[in-house]
Amino acid sequence: MRIKDEIRLLGSFWLPETPEDKISGILTVSDGGDISLELIGLLTKKSSLVSSGSDVIKRIVGETTKYGYVTLEQCIEIQRQYSTSQPISKITANTLYGGVRYDADEEAAFNSFSFSVDGLDEWLGISGFEYTYSNAHNVNIDFKLPNDISFELAEELTLEFLFTYQSGHQLTQKEALLSQKAYIRIKSTNELPLERFQKLANRITHLLRLAIGLEASISEVEVTSKEFEGKVDVFYMSTPFSPEEPQVVSHFMLFNLNDMKSDTFKLWLTHFDKYSPTFNSYFAIQPSSKRLLEERYITLIGGLESYSRRSNNKKLMDQNQYDQLIDGIIDKCPLEHQEWLEGRLKFGNEIALRERVMGLIEPFQGYFGSKKARKNLVSKIVDTRNYLTHFNEDLEKQSAKGTRLLSLIFVLEALYQLHFLSLLGFSKEKIAAIVKTKPSIRDRIEHAKSSTSSGS
Repeated sequence: MRIKDEIRLLGSFWLPETPEDKISGILTVSDGGDISLELIGLLTKKSSLVSSGSDVIKRIVGETTKYGYVTLEQCIEIQRQYSTSQPISKITANTLYGGVRYDADEEAAFNSFSFSVDGLDEWLGISGFEYTYSNAHNVNIDFKLPNDISFELAEELTLEFLFTYQSGHQLTQKEALLSQKAYIRIKSTNELPLERFQKLANRITHLLRLAIGLEASISEVEVTSKEFEGKVDVFYMSTPFSPEEPQVVSHFMLFNLNDMKSDTFKLWLTHFDKYSPTFNSYFAIQPSSKRLLEERYITLIGGLESYSRRSNNKKLMDQNQYDQLIDGIIDKCPLEHQEWLEGRLKFGNEIALRERVMGLIEPFQGYFGSKKARKNLVSKIVDTRNYLTHFNEDLEKQSAKGTRLLSLIFVLEALYQLHFLSLLGFSKEKIAAIVKTKPSIRDRIEHAKSSTSSGS
């Protein structure tokens, strides 16, 4: 979670069940969503709020500058310092609610969750500004706040893109200050726990990461509930997070909001759950510059293999027939070797990696050259995976290395992108247009040509 300016609040803090035992302290929220509380004194541990067998304090409440009441959830005391005066206790928290106080057993539930994401405005590509140049001395600037945009996520869930603006002026007027900013809001007809909204926000953030091709972090989280008036700020250590804010350029995006259909977000959420190992593998190597080539390659090929298994039930033979065959083989095996043999044959009905990769390329074969070129490409992908997994000397010469390995990585990333676009409901024609015009995928596919040339 991006925190541009560190938050530092003075206040008094206590356990919900013992409000009479207040302790002074400093509450800090730093970039990344790191929440820390330094107390001049010790919170009593004679509380049912402290989990049995651990140092987790389920809830701490307080009253601070700026927010008034605050609530800290899932807290852990990480350090104690004793001196001749008061002991100092240092505590870290999982979540901070700024502007609300919850009692000991009160459930925190909400009906909306708003947040921003790095690159959101660039990805939306919607502006309320219009410029008119009458002459060299006359420039008219008109601004109209864009209309909100809404998508259905589920029967009780709605995704909204909201637009706000800020304005200001100086005493000596020599410039006009007016800025537009977009936010995302997830609304629910029912009160939901924070974890449900966090999961949805995480999934949507990953969709934007796919689109802009860069690591993106959320910021400025607010929630609402029928249990309190107004909005409450929320802080937590969200993932993904990058200390550096990305420089988003529309030309290098894979797609933007204008390319999407009304059900794209719903499809994304459905497929993310079904193919979570594949999505996690793709996003795990971002930003790619921080990973070893071999690590990136093994992660990517593993995710594609998982995707093939979950999207394709193809077996070498009918499963019942295979089970009968295995039972017959094991029955004829000496008893002391049966357990070993059963383990070796357990996955014997799975199709080979070579066939899986070829199957993943097949729907998009037109992008990967001739039949011979595709066959050579698949062989190079499989040989490289087998070598990097087993380090068999016999495969070392066939395995890609250096720039050739990097080219294969680009090819695998392009294969991910093609399948993700298909899962999102993009037509073949739309995908072809994206491949033709978007360098983020077009340049990766070009590496398929170098991956099948001679040498390693």
